[in-house]
Amino acid sequence: MDILKMAKQLGEAIADSTEMQELKKAEAMLMLDREAKELYQKYMKAKFKKQKAELLNKNVTSDFREIENRALKNPLLKRLISCQESFNRLIKNVNAVMAFAIEETPLDGGCFKKCHGNCGKCTEGVVNSCDGYTDDKTI
Repeated sequence: MDILKMAKQLGEAIADSTEMQELKKAEAMLMLDREAKELYQKYMKAKFKKQKAELLNKNVTSDFREIENRALKNPLLKRLISCQESFNRLIKNVNAVMAFAIEETPLDGGCFKKCHGNCGKCTEGVVNSCDGYTDDKTI
């Protein structure tokens, strides 16, 4: 099968996934609430600032924690953040599955017996977070 055709099918499957559908619903609900929308914008700005500080090995300010706590008290925002995390986990798992397929991880036990914790599955956390992916006999 053509790789680009398979990529299109994968994209369509992701678009049809429960994780994506729930994320779209959560985003739509948030957009209807001005206060939640403004808090979300502050949260995202603070999150970006936190990530930038972490990359530069600087201390994370308490600003993010304060905004995050406020965000998690808002039910719409809490749901959106949860949906984003679920969708991100899905994408991470898809990427990890592709990565160890490309690396040709052995089908005879792979990461459980031989990799010492540094194969694609282990470093990407697939073994612990793959949520029932059973087509690969090494998981």
